[in-house]
Amino acid sequence: FHLRFTLHALALVLKHHAFKEEREWRIISPVLMDKAPAFPIIEETKLAFRSGKSVLTPYRRIPLKDDKGNFPLNEVVVGPNPNPKQAYRSVQSLLNSEKGLDSVKVRNSDIPYRNW
Repeated sequence: FHLRFTLHALALVLKHHAFKEEREWRIISPVLMDKAPAFPIIEETKLAFRSGKSVLTPYRRIPLKDDKGNFPLNEVVVGPNPNPKQAYRSVQSLLNSEKGLDSVKVRNSDIPYRNW
């Protein structure tokens, strides 16, 4: 059990070097409890849920705005996708529809899409 727990914790922070260009942020929270939470529920960190393929998926909404209410975003790299042109255009359209994000650079990842 201890080994499994340790390997699971490491899997959350390890990433294959091919994905280095993504410069992804990973925010890891305490294990979700089936019953009462082990930490106080604060509205800003309250769990939200979205439907997955077969179960509800818990997640946390995390504000990314700075002290002035700006969202400091310079570039979006669209991940490997079976429809890269459509994915690129969708992201570009989203950014163009938001105030102050129309100058953000968008590019497709160089990592090939694999459907394993």
